[in-house]
Amino acid sequence: MAKVGKSLILLTHEYPPYVFGGVAYYSQQLAKWLADRGWKVYVIAGRAGRKERATVHQWGNIVEVRIYFPDIPPRWVFFVKFAERFVGMLLQKGIRLVLSNSPLTGFLHILENVKITTVYHGTSYALLPFFKTMDALKSAKPGEIPLYFSYPVLRSWIRRDLIRSDFNIFVARHVRLEAESLYPELAPKIRQFGAVAYPGIDCRLLCDIKRYEPRRKRMKLVIAFVGRLYYNKGVTYALETVENLIKKGEKDVELWVFGTGPLQRWVAMKSKQLPIRYFGFVERSKLLSLLAHYVDVLLHPSLYEAAPMALVEAQALGIPTITFDLPWAHEFVINGVNGYRAPYPDVERLGEMVLKATELDPGKVALSAKRFDRETAFRVVESILEKMGYG
Repeated sequence: MAKVGKSLILLTHEYPPYVFGGVAYYSQQLAKWLADRGWKVYVIAGRAGRKERATVHQWGNIVEVRIYFPDIPPRWVFFVKFAERFVGMLLQKGIRLVLSNSPLTGFLHILENVKITTVYHGTSYALLPFFKTMDALKSAKPGEIPLYFSYPVLRSWIRRDLIRSDFNIFVARHVRLEAESLYPELAPKIRQFGAVAYPGIDCRLLCDIKRYEPRRKRMKLVIAFVGRLYYNKGVTYALETVENLIKKGEKDVELWVFGTGPLQRWVAMKSKQLPIRYFGFVERSKLLSLLAHYVDVLLHPSLYEAAPMALVEAQALGIPTITFDLPWAHEFVINGVNGYRAPYPDVERLGEMVLKATELDPGKVALSAKRFDRETAFRVVESILEKMGYG
């Protein structure tokens, strides 16, 4: 079969509109961006219904194949097993370029005589903070436990991806450095056949929202938490911070929580005791509008992030961000410019930084986010794909 020019398979178990998260949104935006630039993108994603088993839809240059797979740990294994047949069909058509989100690459044994580029949205370091404090065992829910205890397996799977891939893309500098630290024997390959490309934000859209949806003054200081409601994402610290502020006499504060996950019932319960508005899942355009209109500070006390798009998008809207002073945060939060980093795990200092952040210049906060512009980030990805020879 003749090779097909400027075409690729995009392999991702997470893809909108069924999944709220960075990997899903990144995959969709990259597919659209490449398609607009003339690429034929075959997206193989999860979240088809149990009855349909598989669905195929085409929008312009994007062919979207959705498959059903059991959404239970380790879900990557189940997804790849169900996706393998469709990948094989596309390979028979002559497509020889695959862009895969880790840790999927190593499971696809049929990927022979193809060029593989793997995107790393973090490393197994993401799971380690869970074991650093007994608070985790008190706050985490049963549904989270299998994820955290998969650390040794995930570390092995990512190593296999690094070995099998022809090129590796890391969504932040610290992710690349983590990979080099975790797998020193692979560091030379990571440096030679690896690059950093941020997921990227739509700076033009966010600037328009900031310009045309002016802030509406509220009597209270509105603090937002945006993310999945897992222990590692820091939602328990966010609530503790607000509770501590109130105890110290800051009565005019309110926490808005956006997201779903194992801790959502706990958040809903706490909203009856604290000034918390729990929104659950909110469609992206509405979320950005709410942030732009009302939110004063984004509180993001996550224990690990690869490239936190909620944080960067908030900054692009002129909203300062508060995090713990952990290694991942150094790349995204500049003290006194676009937010502050507080010592981990000091929630009292988090609260102090929240109040201090209200004095920052929103214009300078927004300006700091321009370095994450999507056009720049996705051009890096496209240049890598083009060097691979379109397959």
